[in-house]
Amino acid sequence: MMKGFIIGAIAVVFALLVGMFGITTPLIANALEVAQGASTAATATVQSTDGSAMVLGEATFTETPEGLKVDLALSDVPTGFHGFHVHQFGSCDEGGVAAGGHFNPDGVKHGYLLKDGYDAAHVGDLGNVVIYSNGSGTISVTLPDLPLTDGDRAIAGHAVILHADRDDFGQPTGNAGGRIGCGIIELAS
Repeated sequence: MMKGFIIGAIAVVFALLVGMFGITTPLIANALEVAQGASTAATATVQSTDGSAMVLGEATFTETPEGLKVDLALSDVPTGFHGFHVHQFGSCDEGGVAAGGHFNPDGVKHGYLLKDGYDAAHVGDLGNVVIYSNGSGTISVTLPDLPLTDGDRAIAGHAVILHADRDDFGQPTGNAGGRIGCGIIELAS
C-alpha cells in the first residue's frame, strides 16, 4: 500500500514538472522504473566541454530483457540535431578529444547501430538527439545484445560524446563536428 502511494506521489510530481519545465517522457519513465525497483546499471553525466563544467544532462544505461536501454535527457544545448556516440576511451580531458574516436571494436564502417546492426555500424553509433527551441531534448533507444560489462563490445568505462552537428551517417564518422558535451559511463553502485 505504501509503495503504491509513493509511486503515485512520484508520478504526480513528475507530471507537475512536465507542465512547468518541459521535462520529457523518457526521463519520467526512467524515474518511475527506479521508483518501482528497476535498477539503472550505469549513468553518464554529460558536461560541457567548454571548460565551464556545466552539466548538460544525463544518460542512463539499463539492462533489460530486450537489450541495453539508453535514455538521454539534455538541457541548455543549442537547437538542432546533435550526434551522440560512445567513444573509445573513458576520458573527457582536452575538451573531449581524449575520448578518442567512436567505439568500434569490430572494425566496421560508421552507421546507425539500431538500424544497421553490428556488421554495419560502430558499437558507439547511437545516432542523433533533437534539441528543441527551449534547449532540451531526449532520446530513448534499446539496443539488442549490447553489453554493459561483458565482452569486447562492453561500453562501461567509455565516454559518451555529444557533437555540435548532426550525424549524417557518412564515412568515416558521420561529419558530426566538434565535441560540445562529454560524460563517462560509470556503473551504478
